[in-house]
Amino acid sequence: SNTNARRRSGAVAVVGLLSLLAGLFLLAAPAGAHFAGIDDSTGLICDGETLVLSASAVSWQEDMTGEHPRVILEMRTDISDWVVVAVGPFNAENGYRISGSAVVPEGATFVDVRVAADPAFPWGDSFSAPTPPAQRRILIGPGDDDCSGVVVPTPTPEPTPTPTPEPTPPPADAPTASVACVGDVGDRLAVVDASSTSADPQDVVVVVDGLEVTTLTVSEGAPATFTIDQDPGETNTVELVHDGEVIAAADVQCVDGEILPPTPTPEATPTPGEPVNPPEPPGPELPATGSQSESMALAAFALIAGGALMLVGGTVLRRRAD
Repeated sequence: SNTNARRRSGAVAVVGLLSLLAGLFLLAAPAGAHFAGIDDSTGLICDGETLVLSASAVSWQEDMTGEHPRVILEMRTDISDWVVVAVGPFNAENGYRISGSAVVPEGATFVDVRVAADPAFPWGDSFSAPTPPAQRRILIGPGDDDCSGVVVPTPTPEPTPTPTPEPTPPPADAPTASVACVGDVGDRLAVVDASSTSADPQDVVVVVDGLEVTTLTVSEGAPATFTIDQDPGETNTVELVHDGEVIAAADVQCVDGEILPPTPTPEATPTPGEPVNPPEPPGPELPATGSQSESMALAAFALIAGGALMLVGGTVLRRRAD
């Protein structure tokens, strides 16, 4: 019976020991399960001609228990100290992942990457025991840091569409204009008439004696006029201009509703030193005609009669003397 009692006591002790070990295992399992890991996509890439670490950290569990408010991802090399690559939470919004990149110093031979959950904050299931960081070393072999041969593709520029030219409308005919005198006896009014066949407005500038006095705007079906009131004997030089071109011009002196003909220009007085044209020789005398013949006959008759009277008178005087 003592033997049986000892056997029973030993069995109980073994069962108790196994229960204790199982409890310790169950308590330890959650602590070892909470961690932040380094994603397999972490590695070195060339950004243009620069060597860059591209790293990502992932949570141990993609559910509420794997949430953590602050996870730190860092990098160092054999020639530089730890620098932060990324800091952020593990949550459903970012897929329980944080990522970042950092330039690798030129001349480095390896890169260490580590990630850890900040022990100051608990995990999503309130677990708050500190967990060791995960760490990985990436070796840089000869030529691995040579990014000079990496060609960054240049985006092909979008072709600039060539605008379709608008058809050029044919040039509009120039406006027409004229100057006329109006009114009855004594009126001295000169009227400028301007018109156009263009649908678009056109300007006609009225220039009187070299001065712009007004601008007439005309279009199809909308002519315009301008009146010049002249002083007696006044002559005005009127020019009608469109787009810098004279389309009509006249020297105007209005009397009784008509434009007088231009005054003839006097011959210029020769300048001293210039040759003077010699006077033309007189032509042959032409026989007298008409009244000139009658005058000459009377003159001859008078001379003959006077001579006869003088002879008679001389004869009478001699007889008396005898």
